[in-house]
Amino acid sequence: MKTDEDSPDTHKPSTKTVNWFRKLVPRPDSSRTDVYYYQEGCTKRLRTLKDIKKYCKDHNLTFDSDIFNFSQSDTFHRVIDGSNGDTSLSQT
Repeated sequence: MKTDEDSPDTHKPSTKTVNWFRKLVPRPDSSRTDVYYYQEGCTKRLRTLKDIKKYCKDHNLTFDSDIFNFSQSDTFHRVIDGSNGDTSLSQT
């Protein structure tokens, strides 16, 4: 008889949830604004949802695509609480 302790799921390392910082960076020619995400407290800039997903996998972090917004029309920097998707806004 198998117990929960023998289940492969219990031997997987648990993922952790982190906060993310959303930063808008205008291009020098003013043609557009690039949106980057950083794990709070880190300097690695992530430019696409694919980059974020890989970063989360490599660092054993929880990944939730719904909390990331790469729209240039959203002109706010955001700190995103990865545990529930809440954001604190700071206007640029």
